[in-house]
Amino acid sequence: MQLRTCSSPGAVCLTGCCEAGGRSQALRAAFTQLMTAPQAEGAAAGAGLVARLQSQLDSAATPLAPRDELALRLDRQYPGGDVGVLASFFLNFVSRP
Repeated sequence: MQLRTCSSPGAVCLTGCCEAGGRSQALRAAFTQLMTAPQAEGAAAGAGLVARLQSQLDSAATPLAPRDELALRLDRQYPGGDVGVLASFFLNFVSRP
């Protein structure tokens, strides 16, 4: 949801509406759109994501996924709405045992 605030509608076509070869292009376009969005849009989207994750953490209804915990940790390390918090969702998340 937060990604849509800083991406054009055509760039966020990752849920099966594109052919297999088009998915990588759509992902690349969405990431480019995110990284080149105006700083205010990226900051607002990041703040919205962090608020949603923090609310979920505070309610303790469901535990956060490791990638969500990473986003909160990145926000603590780079406060002020760094777009890298959102960019982390584009990366392959790998954890060591």
